[in-house]
Amino acid sequence: MTNPVSNTAFYCGGVRMQDALHDDPLVGDRYAERLMGEDGRRLFEPFAGQRNPNGINVTRHRIIDDMLRERFKGNPLRLAVVIGTGLDTRPFRMATGRWVEFDEAPIIERKERLLPSATCLVPLTRIPIDFAHESLADKLAPWATNDRVSVVMEGVMMYLDEAAISETCRTLFDLMPNHTLICDLMSEKFLRRYGGDMQKLIEQMGAKFKWVPKRPLDLFEYLGYRKSMQVSIAQRAATWDAISAPPWIVKNFLPTLRDGFGVYALKGD
Repeated sequence: MTNPVSNTAFYCGGVRMQDALHDDPLVGDRYAERLMGEDGRRLFEPFAGQRNPNGINVTRHRIIDDMLRERFKGNPLRLAVVIGTGLDTRPFRMATGRWVEFDEAPIIERKERLLPSATCLVPLTRIPIDFAHESLADKLAPWATNDRVSVVMEGVMMYLDEAAISETCRTLFDLMPNHTLICDLMSEKFLRRYGGDMQKLIEQMGAKFKWVPKRPLDLFEYLGYRKSMQVSIAQRAATWDAISAPPWIVKNFLPTLRDGFGVYALKGD
């Protein structure tokens, strides 16, 4: 991979690969190991022993799984658009919905080689895009619709700057005005207090967090979204025993951990 942000896909894939080996996995992504390969395992090795960050990561993925399952109920052909898909295998695991995935060409080519979209049981289209030099609006235009759409941006926002986030959201409103944006948002205080070690490891891969403000939801409200759901990743991770902190401690005594990093479902006003 030449894009440092794309390299972080191997961190998330490695976490799901580890999770799949458990007797009672949170996600159970049996495809993750296939997509990782030896090169992916080498990139993941520095992260393998990070129990709490890894537990947070796999919990985030499970929360988004659950949100999408609810949205597919009663409409198994609803469109889901994944921007910055990484090594996500949800179309294969969930076997419902219609999917369009966008990411850098090396990620898309790897997934097509190791887990071809033609073998998926549900409609899946993968679109390579150079986010720095190509227009998301042009790439997304063929799927423009007034129908309800789920747009997933998982583990993406912190690597973008405010201008890029704003442009992406305006594109979504223009082409898919009835979309729900499912994403994770991290506060500056959470990163400073709990994410320092992981931030250093991520930076060693060449990637850098660009947007971790004090109140990340403010930007989305300004852009025209309203919060329809918010799930605390740490609270859910503690409940599922994915991190070392007991749930009652997180709930009652660690507000920055509880509220500083969450999965949001955002709808246009």
